[in-house]
Amino acid sequence: MPRRVISLNPSVNEFLALLGVELAGRDVFSYRPAELMKVPTVGTFIEVDLEVVRRIRPDLAVLYYPVQRHLVERLAGAAGAVVAVPTPVNIDQAVAVFRFFARVFDRDEEGDRLVGIYRDLFRGHPLYEDVVAVINLGVYDLACGNSYVADALTRVGLRYMRGLPCVFTHSEAPPTRLMERAGFVVYEARGQAAVWTRTGDAPREAPRGYPQRHLGALRPFAPAGPPPGGRRRRKRRGVRGGDLQHR
Repeated sequence: MPRRVISLNPSVNEFLALLGVELAGRDVFSYRPAELMKVPTVGTFIEVDLEVVRRIRPDLAVLYYPVQRHLVERLAGAAGAVVAVPTPVNIDQAVAVFRFFARVFDRDEEGDRLVGIYRDLFRGHPLYEDVVAVINLGVYDLACGNSYVADALTRVGLRYMRGLPCVFTHSEAPPTRLMERAGFVVYEARGQAAVWTRTGDAPREAPRGYPQRHLGALRPFAPAGPPPGGRRRRKRRGVRGGDLQHR
């Protein structure tokens, strides 16, 4: 079983932390749970510092395919083994990745428990249409329609906007045109999250970390209150020890 593990994917790192696997190295964008911030950084989502990796001498390096395929050969000579898991495009594939790592680290029972909780979160009826997710980790990313982010939001009642192509590009400015078309915006910046629904009002408060020069992009939206018609989602059952939080 691997004992010194590095991973350059925030989603995998979060799940490994929930499993109780301590990482020896992470990417710079992994900030959840907070304990991951104490782990040394070995690269970004697209680059790796081989000198740091060689000092760690990892038994296993974890990558996502195909977005990190260019790092496979580079890490092959610095790590005992390299695993490049396919990037999931829906919840079922994300669950398969969870189960895979639970088996690698001989924590099948805990993995099954977390998967059960994860699936239980994704139940209910659509609450909003034409949803988009904007992520700011220094540059702006828009989750495409064929991604597990879109699939997860759709399953919890936030039906993702259709037809958004999966092109791995970043932008210094927010995707204002798409945000103006959206009926619901999910925004996350370095651990701070906010949501907006389409209204005629300006937002009462911008999310922390949102550059002031880009606030104009959010003027068609206001912080979301109860879903249309006053319907509220039922509270999901909690997780032992605060392992997961339903946002």
